[in-house]
Amino acid sequence: MFLGRSVNKNQLIEWLYLVWESPVFMTWASFLARMITFLGVLPLILNRYSVEEVALWYSIVGIIVMGRYIESGFGVTLQRIYSYLKPSSSHALGEVIDKSIAIDTDLKKMPIRAVHGIGQRVYALLALFYLLYFSLVSVLFAAPIATSLGELNKFIIAVSLIGVFQALGLFSRKYEVYLSGSGQLAQCQRVMAFVSIIVITFLFVAMYVGLDFYVLMVISQLNPLFRIIVLRRLIKSRGNSIYKDSIFGEADSKIWEVLWESSWRSGLGGFIGGAVVNFIPMAIAAFVDPRVGASYLVGIRVLSAISEFSNAPFYAHLPTMNNLRANGKIDILIKYAQKGVQRSLLVFNCAILFVTLIGANVLNKIKNEVDFPTGVLWFLMTLAFFTQRYGAMHLQVYTTTNKVVWHWVNLIDAIVAVILIVCLFDSLGIIAFPLSMIIASLISYLPISLKLSLNSLNQSWWAFEKRGVVLPIGVFLLISGLGWVVA
Repeated sequence: MFLGRSVNKNQLIEWLYLVWESPVFMTWASFLARMITFLGVLPLILNRYSVEEVALWYSIVGIIVMGRYIESGFGVTLQRIYSYLKPSSSHALGEVIDKSIAIDTDLKKMPIRAVHGIGQRVYALLALFYLLYFSLVSVLFAAPIATSLGELNKFIIAVSLIGVFQALGLFSRKYEVYLSGSGQLAQCQRVMAFVSIIVITFLFVAMYVGLDFYVLMVISQLNPLFRIIVLRRLIKSRGNSIYKDSIFGEADSKIWEVLWESSWRSGLGGFIGGAVVNFIPMAIAAFVDPRVGASYLVGIRVLSAISEFSNAPFYAHLPTMNNLRANGKIDILIKYAQKGVQRSLLVFNCAILFVTLIGANVLNKIKNEVDFPTGVLWFLMTLAFFTQRYGAMHLQVYTTTNKVVWHWVNLIDAIVAVILIVCLFDSLGIIAFPLSMIIASLISYLPISLKLSLNSLNQSWWAFEKRGVVLPIGVFLLISGLGWVVA
């Protein structure tokens, strides 16, 4: 009996250890810690503040989200270089990179630690540029709402502080990129979860005390300030001497040329794709009926959160997939990609089901003036995000070759979507936005993404997707049908 208890206890400890060291579970832990802010604060915001204040809050959130693209793909490119090698101070990239990887011959001969010097400089410049971006876009999209509220002075102070915090957060990305690419994603995500919990605590205390709306906005964005402190400490505590001993010298220009070649393509592609989802809703909130804008913004934020949460089963293993590609282990890479696509979209479906069943009911029970998207609009929004996530994962699989095509693939998709929006908006109204995104994905984004990805793996659609997207598509259709019945 005691032996049985001991075995069970040991199994429990082993399971907890696996969860603790799992990049997927730690990514979810970090995300859930941040989501508590969203789920806990959203009802309070909707209950306490006007439609205009809700629109202002989520306009700032949208600007912050779009600010991520200022990194210009540099982070994902640098992370990919790290994960090709899982770097040590004594190795060069060329010792492990497979012939199929598109890496310049000169870079293969250089020590991996030489890359850090470029990272230090670039992230400092990006942080300064972020301040300029945030100030300009806030004036264009958020200031009109603040002006209508008659609180422009408070808005300027709050936005100034938030801009500084977010710039520091971008600067701290250099630590996050290194830890993730070098196989320390779980440790990095644990830190992020810890920081989020601190900010959540401050935010709820501030709300309980009854601080001003603009003070709450500032407190909700303290995360980057704490993150740069804790990540820097983590880097030092884990003995990452390679990161601290960055090389500055002749190698810098060659490394920069190679990194920039991939970075600007990734960054431009991400910006174009994100603009359709984020800038258009911000324009709606600023220039159309505030009730319509606020409703669409809330829906977009919910779907963005769901999308980010569902990414974990795929993106947590992306450094591993990069490393497998670099070592020519395509068969194992295929299995990782299949499981990642399937599990990611299944998690997306489950989250959509949960929100579909309770989203409108929860908001209806809160005294607020903002309607949750329902019916045809909600179905089209979820389908648009589903198709986008599916195509994006396949583009990521192709990008493990270090051949970046995000810029022109997303540009074609965005052009088609914008043309459709212009043509359909007068007759369909707000529904034109998600419908146009879906049609654009089916016409261009998905066919191109699938062809590039599957050709790089030497797989047919059915050979790959019978263990990939087939099950999630069936579940999505089932959930959609259930949503119609419930509605």
